[in-house]
Amino acid sequence: ITRTDVNMGTGNGGFLTGNNSYKSLLAHLGNAEKALLLQPADLAAAINQMDAFYIKIGNLAKGKKPEITPALYTTLYSDYAMVMGSLGGTVKPAQ
Repeated sequence: ITRTDVNMGTGNGGFLTGNNSYKSLLAHLGNAEKALLLQPADLAAAINQMDAFYIKIGNLAKGKKPEITPALYTTLYSDYAMVMGSLGGTVKPAQ
């Protein structure tokens, strides 16, 4: 999952680089990456961060003025599921 996946530009409800939600979402990915770079890798911490990522994208897609579009949610959820599956964690259903 990259910054490009997260910030797909126009039509995403203003979910841009300066947005605190964006920074929070990227922080979860950064923390997961740091956990995986440890020797040995801290899979439990990485899975925990991906769980937090899942919760965050679900919240961003909800409400009267969602911060991300349904299409962007689907993309991010798909990436989450792929990463979580590769870590051996429980892939939660799309919201």
